[in-house]
Amino acid sequence: MGALVSFLGGYARAGATTTLIYVLGLVLVWLAPETKGKPLP
Repeated sequence: MGALVSFLGGYARAGATTTLIYVLGLVLVWLAPETKGKPLP
């Protein structure tokens, strides 16, 4: 986290960036195709 804070210039930007990454992950989970019941490749 220290490297991210120094790179982005503060705790607020580092926290916002981390939050954005998690929110994008949550959105991508809803957009991913359903694989229940499908055979593995």
